[in-house]
Amino acid sequence: MKHLYEIEKIDTINNVSYISDTIIKRLYSSFDSIDAESQAVEVAAYQNSAKNFDPETMDETYGLEEAFHEGVSHYLVHMQMKQEFLNSSITWLFHQFERDCTRIFQTEDGNVKKDTLNALNVDTSQLSSWKTCNSELRDLANAIKHGEGHSLTRLKSTKPNLFKSGTNQIEVKVTDVEGYTRNLLDFWGEFFDAALR
Repeated sequence: MKHLYEIEKIDTINNVSYISDTIIKRLYSSFDSIDAESQAVEVAAYQNSAKNFDPETMDETYGLEEAFHEGVSHYLVHMQMKQEFLNSSITWLFHQFERDCTRIFQTEDGNVKKDTLNALNVDTSQLSSWKTCNSELRDLANAIKHGEGHSLTRLKSTKPNLFKSGTNQIEVKVTDVEGYTRNLLDFWGEFFDAALR
């Protein structure tokens, strides 16, 4: 492990905060207007259909169904994008964690990292922030990127709440992103408190 200074604690914690804030406050909030946009698409489609309205051959409901379907289609596509965005954001958090670990521990060997943490008396038990970040978050990022496999199987048994009911479809919520952010900040806080003593 490299020799550490207070600035590295600040930089590492800021890395997590910057990514989390960008995900939640800047990018995720861009999906807030999906309902209003979908209604506007429906209204515009109906108004456009009015240009082709022939009162001799059509009734007043002409274009309503098609306009409704256009609004619903817009809504469904953007809700799917919103879910895919949240899922992808987990991989950004995990990759930053990996980069920071490699920079600080100067190894990618998980056993060496764990030995270093144990030597510093940093909790590495099943319920620790380290375990959540290094194992659970890793499994989630891998399952999102690769789908079926060992990571998805482990995750399905340990965190079924991350899946759409009855499926293997991962559905990360913004509260999950916030929770993993807290775990990352807790781990780095505990680590640096021990390492900088």
